[in-house]
Amino acid sequence: MHDKKIAAVYFALFFILVSCSKNKPQYTSFNQYPTPVEQNLWLAYTPKETTFKLWSPVAEAVKLKLYEQGNGGEAYKTKTLKEEDDGVWQITVEGNLDGVYYTYQVKAGGQWLAETPGIYATATGVNGQRAMVLDMQRTNPIGWETDKRAPLNKPNEAIIYELHVRDLTIHANAGSSHAGKYTGLSET
Repeated sequence: MHDKKIAAVYFALFFILVSCSKNKPQYTSFNQYPTPVEQNLWLAYTPKETTFKLWSPVAEAVKLKLYEQGNGGEAYKTKTLKEEDDGVWQITVEGNLDGVYYTYQVKAGGQWLAETPGIYATATGVNGQRAMVLDMQRTNPIGWETDKRAPLNKPNEAIIYELHVRDLTIHANAGSSHAGKYTGLSET
């Protein structure tokens, strides 16, 4: 079931990237898509307002749907995003949205696609179907302010890996004395 959901998300993202309408340019290769290299596409939260962004250069329209829960129920508010430069859609919603769940819905090829939390979600609800606005300052552990991080000129320079702990630590070349365990990732 999980694999089917992942496949559906990838299909939806693929459809968003390759679908074109009469109002949008016809791209013949992925390299022709406008890319927002200088843009920060992460959610921008403050207690007074939250700015939502989504990159979809082929979108004809984009909706933001707000939910009280991470699963089930209907959206209590729907907002329309405005198209900006380089295929970025954006809206700023006033008020403290900490703890509010959201999805984007994209219209491409004349059809409304399935709702998505977007790829820049920092927190999600049940099974990752909805993203969540989260005041990240509330989640910081003690000493977080003094933590040293790798310097980044732009958030898009970050390289983030996903791995399976068991697969990485159990491999013969891993040299781990804690194969298959989280502690296997902490060994030099």
